[in-house]
Amino acid sequence: DTAGGILQLNPVARAQFSINNPNTCVPFIASVANASQYTTKYKWLLNGVLTDTVANPTLRINQPSTPYTITLIADNIYGCKPDTFSISFTSRIKPKATFALNDTLGCTGFLNVVTINQSTNANSYQWDWGDNSVISSLTSPTHLYTFTGRYLITIVASDGVCKDTANTYVTVATKPIVDFSADDTLTCDTARVQFTNLTRNSDRYLWSFSDGTFSTETDPLKNFTPSDLRYTVKLLAGNSAGCKDSLIKPNLILAKVPPASDFLITPAPAISVPDYTFSFNNLTLNSNKYNYQWSLGDGAFASTRDVTHKYADTGNYFVRLIVLDTSTNCPDTTIKIARIDGYPGYLFVPNAFYPNSIRTEFKTFKPMGKGLEDYHLQIFDSWGKLLFETRELDAAGSPAKGWDGTYNGMPVPQDSYAWRITAYFKSGKKWDGMSYSKSGGKAGNTFGTLTLFR
Repeated sequence: DTAGGILQLNPVARAQFSINNPNTCVPFIASVANASQYTTKYKWLLNGVLTDTVANPTLRINQPSTPYTITLIADNIYGCKPDTFSISFTSRIKPKATFALNDTLGCTGFLNVVTINQSTNANSYQWDWGDNSVISSLTSPTHLYTFTGRYLITIVASDGVCKDTANTYVTVATKPIVDFSADDTLTCDTARVQFTNLTRNSDRYLWSFSDGTFSTETDPLKNFTPSDLRYTVKLLAGNSAGCKDSLIKPNLILAKVPPASDFLITPAPAISVPDYTFSFNNLTLNSNKYNYQWSLGDGAFASTRDVTHKYADTGNYFVRLIVLDTSTNCPDTTIKIARIDGYPGYLFVPNAFYPNSIRTEFKTFKPMGKGLEDYHLQIFDSWGKLLFETRELDAAGSPAKGWDGTYNGMPVPQDSYAWRITAYFKSGKKWDGMSYSKSGGKAGNTFGTLTLFR
């Protein structure tokens, strides 16, 4: 008996590949040449981690000097046992470019650069100075810049296959030329000083004053309080390149301490008629170095330490005291107002006179007054006989004529006589009378007695 059948032999997947660039500089993508046979399914593992499932995988090698194993698991549709193939390699050591410089800023118009090559895993170098000069292949070269500007220094470090690059900027500039002036360096009392900045090649400033204050203004206006010590001023100037310079002017400003004048007005800053006298008591520190200059407001002056002065009329008087310190030539001034209050007019009647006096004001009996519009003075003897009368006033409204102690041209004897006055002021107010007491005596009399002395 005979039987027959068909036997089908299916191929087993064969995993096979090669890597064409294992010595390439990282990072790189491994160039895989897949030579697998009878394979329809792929699993690519990079150091045991599934990375891709296509025939031509993308496998990234990122780390230098690192062991890598690429494994392919090949399979097909027939269900046979998969095949595995691996290739191991170590990635290349990559050069590391780095360097240091002795200086990155030149502020004199020149810069001599000394390099310190700190690169690793390299055996050749190229230095580009950024100024179109010849590239240097020395390990740690020097370079001189002779023109101002900003330059990029670049190093390329190589091991013959792989390269790395590093760079840094240097600046060549000129430093500021610092100078300044002050409009007033010697004053009395507070010094208000305007500084003028004369600096060149600068756009930022820091002023330092020895009183502990600062300013960033270009031309600051500064007040200095009075002091026995001089003030020192420093100016620090800089520019955008980073160059700086400074100038110190020691003991530049002197604000002398003034003498601090002051005075007291007695009996009070304001008094009333018939008082016309003030005392001005100097409160300034008493020093033999001080000179005193008084202006009393009515055209009178004095140079004594204290002053007593009688004014001729009512009103406000501006009293000025200037104290001059002769050791510093510094003055100080104080001005106060002394005021004498009164009615729109006044009338004061004396109670005696002496025709033979050597002083003119005592030779006649003449009331003192001002601002009178109407005035009538009568003198009587003890029997009531009218001896003298007058209505005369001058332009100021003051009594113009006094009694000389005679009657019909003949002197009357020494004795007591009576007076009577009727008067009106220009304001329309009637005169209230005369009082010789300041402390509660009888007041308001429009008549009284006088004594004539011979």
